[in-house]
Amino acid sequence: MTFDQVIWTEKMRAIFADDAPVIHLCGAMGTSKTLVGGLTFFDRVMNAPANVNQFAIIGVSSVLAKRNFVDKADSLYNIHRGLCSEYSDGNKDAAGSHFCIYGKYGKKIVYIAGADNKASYQNILSLDLGGILLDELSALHPDVIREAYGRVQRLAYPGWLITTTNGGNPTQEFYTELVNHATVMFRDTVPKIELDEMVEDRPSEHYYHFNLQDDCPHKTPEQTARLVNSYPVGSFYHYSKILGCRGYAEGALYAKLLGGVQLVGYCLLCIIS
Repeated sequence: MTFDQVIWTEKMRAIFADDAPVIHLCGAMGTSKTLVGGLTFFDRVMNAPANVNQFAIIGVSSVLAKRNFVDKADSLYNIHRGLCSEYSDGNKDAAGSHFCIYGKYGKKIVYIAGADNKASYQNILSLDLGGILLDELSALHPDVIREAYGRVQRLAYPGWLITTTNGGNPTQEFYTELVNHATVMFRDTVPKIELDEMVEDRPSEHYYHFNLQDDCPHKTPEQTARLVNSYPVGSFYHYSKILGCRGYAEGALYAKLLGGVQLVGYCLLCIIS
């Protein structure tokens, strides 16, 4: 994929232009959260000042992080291949896996690590990082999230954090300590069961929700229908992957969350009021 082949929505353009220090991209699977997160990450790295030259992408594992942000045809690396150096696996027991972006103000190093390798991600998070992208937030250990958030908060220059995630259990720390505190953007596209949990006491941090109605211009109705039918209605994975909402692992508790979510045939409707 090339940059001109990206299908831009109003929400995607808003995220790309958003200069908030913390941005959360949450919601359903297949809605381009990783694409948008990667493009936003690249743009910020590209425009970083000369004295800020280290950045990080951390995923569930280094293999998955590389697959999503280097190997995929629509990865930030491949879309901007002419502006990136060759990817290096480096020393897998240290913070060695990386590639460089040739930015406006010099070469920027992008380290890649997995949350399954404590030595690797701790080595990376001990650096003076200008920005961090955390992929699949709901599947990361809370300590990774805490360290990443703390790192960008205490830098002398304005550090930033971008996260992507599907829905998780509402009691998970990534919600209670981080996501719930961000300010909700595009409120009219956010399901009520998400809004009800949001505290919104950090106005400089922004939350965007992606759903299968508004955020899939690249998918046909048939493709969306197949996604909607991937998991049984009422299951945790239906909430997490299809609705992109938080849900309980115990099936008997789903009724408490059903509130503003309604399924009609193959169409998924998020009713806000």
